[in-house]
Amino acid sequence: MTTYEPNRLDLLAEAVIPTATTPRQLLDAGVHWLLHEDTAELWLSRPGRVDGTSRLTMLAGGFAAHHASAVLRCSGYEPRVECGHRFDRSEPLAILRRGDPRPMDWSLYRAIYRSGTPTRLRVVPSSMIEQLREAARGCDAVAHPLPGRSPHPSPGESPGVERLVLCARANRPDAWFATGQALSQLRIRAALAGFSAQIAELLPDRRRFGKDFTADEQDVPAATLRIVAASRSHAAGD
Repeated sequence: MTTYEPNRLDLLAEAVIPTATTPRQLLDAGVHWLLHEDTAELWLSRPGRVDGTSRLTMLAGGFAAHHASAVLRCSGYEPRVECGHRFDRSEPLAILRRGDPRPMDWSLYRAIYRSGTPTRLRVVPSSMIEQLREAARGCDAVAHPLPGRSPHPSPGESPGVERLVLCARANRPDAWFATGQALSQLRIRAALAGFSAQIAELLPDRRRFGKDFTADEQDVPAATLRIVAASRSHAAGD
């Protein structure tokens, strides 16, 4: 009989639980985790195969997979994530394994489990925006600054607010899954730098962005993000 380390499933169970900072829009989007032996498997909750119209479901799946792996990294492990290819209920969307031990990452822990009070007193530097765009590219997604927001904000909006439009590179399930991973990565990357990447809108209509929106024709908007400075960081749920 195969024996597993006593705490392995406990760590996986903790990793797949949404935190207080998980976007509420993604909590009931049609995916769920199942613990199986020494793995956590991410499955579709609803019957049928996903396609280009199942955008929110795949965004939620990608976000959940990336978020869970980040929790394991901050807990002192190097997780392994295997993504599926069929995008139906015949196989998991992703399989998460705890991986080998590594040093705990307390800065990552704070970025995941702590929330900050948004403040507009500090301008978001262009270097921060470029870091977030690079993080999106690293996840095979793309993020475009929303024209007309800075340095010329809308009435009532401070120059300390930037907006990014996170886009999938194609209208395919795998592209939407990757974009969900990028959404999690951008939120963590912003928090590590003392900023907050807040979801202003999911699945926005690109026609509202105007003719100056620089996205390629094949880029499909997934989320509009408000990037603001964060202060008074505190543990989520405090």
